Amino acid sequence: MQCPACGWGDMTHATWDKVVSHQGKSITVPAVSGHRCSECGEAVYDDESYDRVVTVGDGLVRALRKTNPPHSLDYHPGKPDQRVVERVFDADGIENIFQ
Repeated sequence: MQCPACGWGDMTHATWDKVVSHQGKSITVPAVSGHRCSECGEAVYDDESYDRVVTVGDGLVRALRKTNPPHSLDYHPGKPDQRVVERVFDADGIENIFQ
């Protein structure tokens, strides 16, 4: 199997610990498996490992939102994010987004 990222390396089956990080916090998902590229290190998880990595990542994001909710006057837990986004264009027509 050829690497989908770099196109050069051979993908070989492997098992490793995956570190999932968000906002400076990390959690390790032990013994994920799939195929890794011998050249660039790109990983393609097997289905069970992919589900575990996504579940842990989503849980980490939810936990951090509970301890550090988005700053907004309109923020209400349990409702969609209602932060106001202001669109501003500079003199060159480049769009800048401010929240």
